[in-house]
Amino acid sequence: MSKHSEACAAHAARCIEVAAKTSSAEDRREFLSFAAAWEQLAAEVEQSERLAAFIDGLGAIEDSAIATDERPLASPAGAVRRLARAITAITEDVARDTTAHHLSLLLKR
Repeated sequence: MSKHSEACAAHAARCIEVAAKTSSAEDRREFLSFAAAWEQLAAEVEQSERLAAFIDGLGAIEDSAIATDERPLASPAGAVRRLARAITAITEDVARDTTAHHLSLLLKR
């Protein structure tokens, strides 16, 4: 598990803890919903990072072919690699924004 997905999982665990301590059913449902969203985000981060690693591996194969003077087949690996990194960056932004939102809700209590 990566540091980003571990952070998402930690946020999910914290939401579950808060849900267990709340006195209203509505708050409990809300924090359990937050926990589910964090768990989903953790899974998506893992998938994005695996995709980025796979694409980096494709790039290494291309680099190897170039080093041996083989003509590589036309490949969109560079574009896909940038896409995977963009997905990971967006996921991190969403996690950061969601954390701020959840903290503001906790502070209101």
